[in-house]
Amino acid sequence: TPFDAEWFKKTEYNFIWPKDNKKVQRVLDELIRRRRFGHWIGDSVVQLEAFKLYFENPAKFVKKSSCNLDKAVHASSIGDIYLCYRYGVLGNVKNGDDLREIWNSEAAENVRGEIRKCGDNCHFLLNCFFEGDYPFIVK
Repeated sequence: TPFDAEWFKKTEYNFIWPKDNKKVQRVLDELIRRRRFGHWIGDSVVQLEAFKLYFENPAKFVKKSSCNLDKAVHASSIGDIYLCYRYGVLGNVKNGDDLREIWNSEAAENVRGEIRKCGDNCHFLLNCFFEGDYPFIVK
């Protein structure tokens, strides 16, 4: 899937993006409240607060720290290997490409360099790659 910073505005994705932001904020506030009272909620309070900002206005949501997607690989359901979906496929393990060779390739190193310079919003930074500190500011 090609990178699209404004995917949430597209008609074909309307069914995914929440329509009632006030309800989203209430749900996240309730999750934060429960997390603070010791309920087992997997996401930290800081991460839930970041979700609130993201859903309020994803176009204004930017990270303060550098992206950390250069430290892991992503494998798609068809075996395509990425560091970041934005920068394209580096190989395919189902087709016999060696993951170690992909990771150590010049192409992967070039992508890691691009990732380190990236300043775009990205849902990966809220989900699997959220770091413990609050790595975002609102412009």
